[in-house]
Amino acid sequence: MAYLAMILFVVVLLIVVGRNPLKKGRPIPTISNPVLGVLNLIGPSAETDVKADLEQLTQYFSEVRQAYEAPPSCDVLLLYCNINRGGVVIGSTQRLGEIIRDAGAVVAVVATNNDAEDYGAAGPPYSTANVVMTIDRRGPLLASMLAQLFAQMKSGISMGIAWVNLAPQCPGPEHKDLPGVVCALQYGQIAFR
Repeated sequence: MAYLAMILFVVVLLIVVGRNPLKKGRPIPTISNPVLGVLNLIGPSAETDVKADLEQLTQYFSEVRQAYEAPPSCDVLLLYCNINRGGVVIGSTQRLGEIIRDAGAVVAVVATNNDAEDYGAAGPPYSTANVVMTIDRRGPLLASMLAQLFAQMKSGISMGIAWVNLAPQCPGPEHKDLPGVVCALQYGQIAFR
């Protein structure tokens, strides 16, 4: 739990002092016609989640590219994978950061449950992407939250602000209506149009 609290602190710190294009006169970078990539390294047992997620998310993207081995070229990557205790992405010869880099994604979502410690063992996966790390999907709540996040981004709200709108980053009660996720904003502020 202390590890999770530390991750949340880092997320808030990245939002506050990270790349901050919200300074006066500095526009928020936007992606026109964003492409969604889906990489399922788990196989058939993850297809139910993939299908449910895509039903809610495809409307925010100009195109969806799916793959089962190599990451598809995309702006936003949904990654269905298991990460073991050693930080290895099972089913791939690449580490998490390499998969995200090879996709060219500026936003990546590990859309399957993995322990916070395993994300830590995977090393810094973020490189230059904003990475959402799922600890507990809580059924349909992950896709619902992502749909709200992408809807706000599509309306021109930056990802960091949209994230805080959905999940205020302050001490207090657990967000029972949200999935268990952590976001590292390494890329910084970004929106869609």
